[in-house]
Amino acid sequence: MDTTRASILTVENDPILRDLMVMALEAAGYQVFTAGNAEQALDLLRKQRVQLVLLDLHLPQSNGLDLLENMKKERLLGGLAVIVISGLGFKEIVRQAVNAGACGFLVKPIQVETLLARVEQALRERYARSARTLS
Repeated sequence: MDTTRASILTVENDPILRDLMVMALEAAGYQVFTAGNAEQALDLLRKQRVQLVLLDLHLPQSNGLDLLENMKKERLLGGLAVIVISGLGFKEIVRQAVNAGACGFLVKPIQVETLLARVEQALRERYARSARTLS
């Protein structure tokens, strides 16, 4: 399955990090949308179909776990792969993110190679789940 045409939403309040992720993902062939906060992310998810969300835990006026819960409530999470990103990699935070619906977790600072490998892995797993559901 070719995952390079997938659409990705990057939810990151740091514009420099967000731009770096966008450049790396676009160079790898992905279509990328961006949001700087939870409200922008929800608005975009209501209008635009994406296959994966890269979600920073620390957002203005909210946090990534709250956004994941809101995505569930609005039924925007079904079928999406979500990778949570944080400067903190404590086991409890990782557990909370996975329990909230994330399929992966990355700790900042993130190497481009690591980001692209995790995105590819999450998309392949998502497509494999979709194929099993259809068969």
